Amino acid sequence: KPITLEDGTNLGSLYILYDMNEFSSVVEENTKHTALLILLEILISTWIAYIIGVKLTRKLTDLSEVALHIGTKDLYDFEIPHQNDATEIGILSKSLNTMKNDLTIRKRKLEETKHLFDNIKEAILALNNNGEITQVNNAFSYITGYTYADVIGKTLRKLNHFISRRVFLKIMKKLEQSSTWQGEISSLTKDQKEIILWLNITKAYNEYNELYYIIVFADITNEKEKEKQLQIQSKMATMGEMIGNIAHQWRQPLSAISSLASSMKIQQELGILN
Repeated sequence: KPITLEDGTNLGSLYILYDMNEFSSVVEENTKHTALLILLEILISTWIAYIIGVKLTRKLTDLSEVALHIGTKDLYDFEIPHQNDATEIGILSKSLNTMKNDLTIRKRKLEETKHLFDNIKEAILALNNNGEITQVNNAFSYITGYTYADVIGKTLRKLNHFISRRVFLKIMKKLEQSSTWQGEISSLTKDQKEIILWLNITKAYNEYNELYYIIVFADITNEKEKEKQLQIQSKMATMGEMIGNIAHQWRQPLSAISSLASSMKIQQELGILN
């Protein structure tokens, strides 16, 4: 490269020589350093991500186990972890705890309702819109002899003539015009024993506007037998009273006849009988 002054005086030329081998060596060394730095950054980032992932995964695993526990085990014997975390994990934990408390309350109410349902003396069964039995209580099994497994998913007409077809159609026709029906029917238990039932059937709709029926009934066989005995006793008492009245009415003419017969006997003995 020529070197000149401002006034145009030529001082000569400048030659710059480059050693490419040394340049290549520097570039190669810088490349190695850069690669090492990148590899180190990757390793550090991976380690940090692993630590964070393990910590986060452990919490998520804890919450997953809790969710499984809520769905399959007793709700009362465990606590929800990580509720104090100021992160999304803490929010999720609090949500799970709220769900657990709500399910606990619902479960207790269901247990109380089931206890009442199973210990009511009157038999209760529920039918869906197709006439299939969906629920029964213990009193139903006690009165009819049919177990839960015997009746669930079946209709009343399939239970050994529990309700005769004629009576069943009559009841259903009444329920088309009214939401309730009650009355006395003759029925058969599982072992073909004849019993008398007092039924109360209610037609209703659930929250999904689906029709269902609730049947409540009691076995009044003994009461009907007692009522029959009372009727017989009442008839016998009435008959006895009537016979007593007839006997009372008979006494007067019988007394008159007895008096006349005695008088005639005395007259005969005295020889003055006409």
